[in-house]
Amino acid sequence: MSGRAILKNNPRPLVFFLFCYCLGIIFSSWTRSPFFPVYCICLVFFVLSLFFEAPLLFVFFFLGAVSFENSKTVPKCHIMRQASFSQKKPYLVKGVVASEPFIKDNHEIFFFTAQVLENGRIKKNVCGDILVKIKSAGGFHYADELVLTGHLKPYFSYPPKSGYSLMMRLESPFFALRSSENKGRLLKRSALRQKASLRQVFRRYLSESAASILGAMVLGERKGVSPLVYEHMKKTGTAHLLVISGFHVGVMAFACILALKLAGIRREPRIFIVIFFLFFYCLLTGASVSTVRATIMAVFLMLGDFLKRRPDIYNSLALAAFTILWACPGHFFNIGFQLSFASVFSIVFIYPKIKTFLRIERCKIKILRFLSEGLAVSLSAWLGTMGLIAYYFKLFSFVAVAANLFIVPLAALITLSGITLLFTGSFLPPLAYSIAPACEFLVRLLVEGCAFFYRLPLAYIRLS
Repeated sequence: MSGRAILKNNPRPLVFFLFCYCLGIIFSSWTRSPFFPVYCICLVFFVLSLFFEAPLLFVFFFLGAVSFENSKTVPKCHIMRQASFSQKKPYLVKGVVASEPFIKDNHEIFFFTAQVLENGRIKKNVCGDILVKIKSAGGFHYADELVLTGHLKPYFSYPPKSGYSLMMRLESPFFALRSSENKGRLLKRSALRQKASLRQVFRRYLSESAASILGAMVLGERKGVSPLVYEHMKKTGTAHLLVISGFHVGVMAFACILALKLAGIRREPRIFIVIFFLFFYCLLTGASVSTVRATIMAVFLMLGDFLKRRPDIYNSLALAAFTILWACPGHFFNIGFQLSFASVFSIVFIYPKIKTFLRIERCKIKILRFLSEGLAVSLSAWLGTMGLIAYYFKLFSFVAVAANLFIVPLAALITLSGITLLFTGSFLPPLAYSIAPACEFLVRLLVEGCAFFYRLPLAYIRLS
């Protein structure tokens, strides 16, 4: 099929182009094809597509292969090329904290953008990120400028953005000296500062358990969630509620639109305010793959509404995937990327067929129709992701559909109540004390609900 035919006769050309782009990424990862020949082939097909009925799909295929190969190359100034792994003397690396630090196994972990590399009398200007693990908490933040002292070691990065990357493990925060602050991007720095402030609101009004779960569901802060709670949610197929995704972005957009409507903001400015808020929320929650995907899709849907055009959900989904894979083609092999897009695609593709098969629209009892639609959505998402979950986690949950039917509406209430608590706790503290018990109750109900489904006979099986 020619490129012009695809653009003219198919209402969803982006889906075809994305499919070929992903095939190119897979081809490049399997064959390790050299960059220059593939680039030349891609260029030839592109030129032919401008003048002849050349298959435009081949252009996107080789473009995917070229993008993946290009993402693995690093410049000459990259610290990986400038450092020696056999060097016995520790390096001094000056740079900036490039991600929000998190605590795991008594280590503070973050990505660090290197700027200067020193070893004795040798001093080089470098670029590139390294993974830093510091034993015990050092209290570092995004955008802090640090001087690290330690040995550099290679580690395999996943997704495979550049093959092997570098890691520096420090035995004490004393080997990381803070030289200055506020070197990062202003918007991201503001978002992370606001996130830290909002975390304190949850901790001020809620118990530790409820604050950690609401922190995960509203702010994307999962580190404080009890391992037992997470295990119950993982084995009942509801752990996705602890990861910021389309569900959470949708709830946040709904809450923002409702608040702006009540404030009397007109439709046109309201749309752009919500778009800015969603981008800020994406940064605040860590900009994970699922959050970026949901934010991009929400933005295009709202822009379509602004232009009074009904956007196609398949093209919007493909465009979101293109945006992520163009920035980092290696994300195609990321578990979060695959689960995120598989769940949305399966809901969009399978749900209408289940709805038609069960004739849900003919049901006149509203509560029964609502439950049936919820069951159809849960079943669609489960069918679309069960293979990936079984492959990656060696786990098959029999209660996932039923658990999500109960837990997902409850999670929506919890998210809305968490947003309300954040607002009142920040601006109306006396009112927050009356809202906090409701949040505690709903979170407790979620925990007990997951535990109930977890304890059911044959709730899940492990695959060897």
